[in-house]
Parts: sequence; C-alpha cells; structure tokens
Amino acid sequence: MKVVYPICCGVDVHKKFIVATIIKTDGITPRYTKNRFSTFSNDILRFKQWLLENNCHDVCMESTGK
Repeated sequence: MKVVYPICCGVDVHKKFIVATIIKTDGITPRYTKNRFSTFSNDILRFKQWLLENNCHDVCMESTGK
C-alpha cells in the first residue's frame, strides 16, 4: 500500500478535552504518539505547538455526536 501522508494526526474531540494521535511512517512500521489536551485556549495553542514540533501539517477529525 502506498503511503500518502507520512506524518498525520487523528483527533477525537470531546466536550472538555481532545485526544490526538500522530502517526509517523518511516519505512514499513508506523509509530504512534498519543497526547491529550483540554479545550481551553492555552491548551489548544499547546496542541498546535505539539503538531509543529512533530512536523505534522495534516490533521483529520471525525464528526460524531448525538
């Protein structure tokens, strides 16, 4: 299978926090790095910095709800 995005992030958004997982594909085996952030502005900015530090520019969020 062809790797389209060698570094990307999946985000699960909750009311009070988000859970983000960065997937890096260096060769055959992907590596996963998971982190949790609150939904307050200062932590959203920390989430942005975490993405930039990991050279991640592609983010995917699934829309779910009741």
